[in-house]
Amino acid sequence: MRDEHDRDVAHQPLRAIVGEREIPAGRRVLDDAAETVHLRTHDPVEALRTLYREHDRHHVFLEGGPTLAAAFLRAGVVDEVVTYVAPLLLGAGASAVGDLGITTIGDALRLEIVDTTVVGEGADANVRLVLRPSKED
Repeated sequence: MRDEHDRDVAHQPLRAIVGEREIPAGRRVLDDAAETVHLRTHDPVEALRTLYREHDRHHVFLEGGPTLAAAFLRAGVVDEVVTYVAPLLLGAGASAVGDLGITTIGDALRLEIVDTTVVGEGADANVRLVLRPSKED
């Protein structure tokens, strides 16, 4: 449960929006819950460089859709992947990661399992996986 301290803007991480399009007024990401910066680029390396140089950010938690995830993975700037697996089968659905340009299993991005944790209990449990790009690649 989050307490009042967690909702304090001074204790929230910097939100960074990556992309060139304007953000429509009234979107929740533009509210006063945390400081927000709009990085007008599609280049992950440029985005990270700007966050480091202009905003003194050394660690980035990437939370976005499959296109953004794929761009950062293709750029080789992902140090760690944290993903949750739920014991549910939905069939076809949205991908977690967009096209990486990989056409064979031999070219697949290999990840090393660093940690697994069961979060929750019974039918409500999820498995949290912490993965790092394999050094063999």
